[in-house]
Amino acid sequence: MENALKEIEIGKQEIQDFTDPEYGHLSIAFVQSDFVVGRIHSFQTEYPHIDYRLTQTGSNGIIRMLQSGDADIGFVSLIPIEDKLINVEPVYKEELFIVVSRNHPLAKHNQLDLKSLKDEQFVTYKAGYGLRTLMDTFCEQAGFSPRVIFEGEELSSILACVSTGFGITLTPDLHSLDKTTFKLIKVIQPYCMRSIGIAWKENSYLSPAAKKFISFIQS
Repeated sequence: MENALKEIEIGKQEIQDFTDPEYGHLSIAFVQSDFVVGRIHSFQTEYPHIDYRLTQTGSNGIIRMLQSGDADIGFVSLIPIEDKLINVEPVYKEELFIVVSRNHPLAKHNQLDLKSLKDEQFVTYKAGYGLRTLMDTFCEQAGFSPRVIFEGEELSSILACVSTGFGITLTPDLHSLDKTTFKLIKVIQPYCMRSIGIAWKENSYLSPAAKKFISFIQS
């Protein structure tokens, strides 16, 4: 019954999209990234009549939203995805930095090797977030497991811990990072970088708005 009702809703949406191709609905889920937010804003400016629903969460949560149909499009960190029906295309790369409080002893450094941080306390995202997976991977490459003392779901709570000197974190350079409060330190070895991909579910209905958005990002 649930699947039948869902098919009916999809049918209604297809008819509405056909009659009003410049309008419609677009649900986008994304990892935190200035690049992603900027591209969504640019598309929204060009297509102001589309009804947008935006959700920011971790990569695994985004995949689940695509699988369930709760999101049309996703932006995820390029980590291994088991579901072969989720199509992911790389669209952007950004460097990751160690972020510390300006009062932290490490703030005197402009760059360092990740292995020198093996005894530091890390504050980061919970398992399932792309940045957490990447941090664990980079630390493993450097020869250690990070000593994680706080796991959160919001960047604001992670940065609150960093600002008090409670720990350090790994993140891209974001506009929300107050450079008077935080110091960004370049990681020399291993080079820490995140690739972001645009994702959607194969063999499922994509509205004209979703197709336009994918083409917009790919162009």
